[in-house]
Amino acid sequence: MRTTRKATTKTFVCEGKRLKLKNFKKKRAISMSSIMSIYRSCKKYGDSLEKVGERRANLPECISESLVCLHEPGCCRVESSKSNKKGDIYSHVMKILIESKATQGKGPSSFSPESLSDLFYYTNIDMKTDRYEIYVFTREEVKSIKVSSEYSIGKVWSRNKRRSKKVRPRANLLERVISMGKKPKFIGVLNRAFLSSLKRSKKEASI
Repeated sequence: MRTTRKATTKTFVCEGKRLKLKNFKKKRAISMSSIMSIYRSCKKYGDSLEKVGERRANLPECISESLVCLHEPGCCRVESSKSNKKGDIYSHVMKILIESKATQGKGPSSFSPESLSDLFYYTNIDMKTDRYEIYVFTREEVKSIKVSSEYSIGKVWSRNKRRSKKVRPRANLLERVISMGKKPKFIGVLNRAFLSSLKRSKKEASI
């Protein structure tokens, strides 16, 4: 007999605001120096992969999630306390759950088997110039993305739910950005000076 897990409510502070979320807990904040150190290591690792003809690995979630939180007011990184639920960022300004994706160029992005997110923020980083662009997809836009001739992401999610499966659909979001003619919501450079100025501006705006 299958037992249902009781929802657990976590209380935490996000940018001075006390929040209560069911089935989600706050992730530990990452310092600016740690973000830049991780990024430099990823860049070096990606360069090594390219030298032997391999594709660069996707960026760690801490980088893309931190960038979104630096740009968007009232956002903090969260993680699921239930294995079948997914969310990366919670915005107490928009009162929505955001899922963050990032690539170093043309690589595909993997989506969770069943997403509760309302918006999807896709960060594409040019590793040669350190320039990044952040695009926003609605839930309906993501659901319509084809992963094969037969299935879209939305159909995979529905199929997973019906059959209690956990298949992770994969799609190239950069190709989708180009085909839809999407414009980036945010543009920046991944260096300490720019991120520090962004952090200061956000802090001043909240005063």
